[in-house]
Amino acid sequence: MFDVVFFDPMFAKPRKSQPAFDMLRRFAEHAPLTQETLEEARRVARRWVVVKGAKYTDDLHKLGLEDEPGSRFTDVIWGRVGPSAES
Repeated sequence: MFDVVFFDPMFAKPRKSQPAFDMLRRFAEHAPLTQETLEEARRVARRWVVVKGAKYTDDLHKLGLEDEPGSRFTDVIWGRVGPSAES
């Protein structure tokens, strides 16, 4: 079990980044986060599952997550959900 499971998916439209980050991007998983993966994370999380998303997409809503209040000055949003009842 884990206290928190954190997902930081790669954005579909990357912003300009440092060359070292571009190298990391080559090794990242680019498939979208699935409902099945989210449910597995909920199964092993004691407190929260946190997912980072891009502000102008519906990626979090597709997973049934609402974005948490955050800064209006960033392109990043966060969603979170508690553990599953089976945990």
